[in-house]
Amino acid sequence: VSASLTHTSALNGSVVVVRQLVEPVELQADPSHGNAMLQLIAGAPQANNFAGAGPPAELFWVASMRDIAGKPSTNSLLLAQALDWLVGQGVTLINMSLGGGTTCSVLYKDAIADVASAGAVIVASTIWIARRESAR
Repeated sequence: VSASLTHTSALNGSVVVVRQLVEPVELQADPSHGNAMLQLIAGAPQANNFAGAGPPAELFWVASMRDIAGKPSTNSLLLAQALDWLVGQGVTLINMSLGGGTTCSVLYKDAIADVASAGAVIVASTIWIARRESAR
């Protein structure tokens, strides 16, 4: 669950199934972070011997980030829809690279509980937690 992708070539044999949740009339968030994450997960070996960390796999990608005033942004509804779709596809490991900064809504907390009930695991990163911990 991240921004859109513009590069799905140069992979290690992985196949990427993309679901776009941002409306076509909305400005997509910059795809550079999403592209970098995909290469870290499933990139083919490069001239410098770097390769993605994962083995070839079928990957499911949900683009839920849009650009608002030059910053990537999403909301609880889009995140809940993303998680619901991923669980419906049988995904068991979900990476969310969102950056965070606000408290989770009830809708989002319920969606996370549904993922856990389905037996899937979410790995999420956020800048907000690091900032909060460093302020102590």
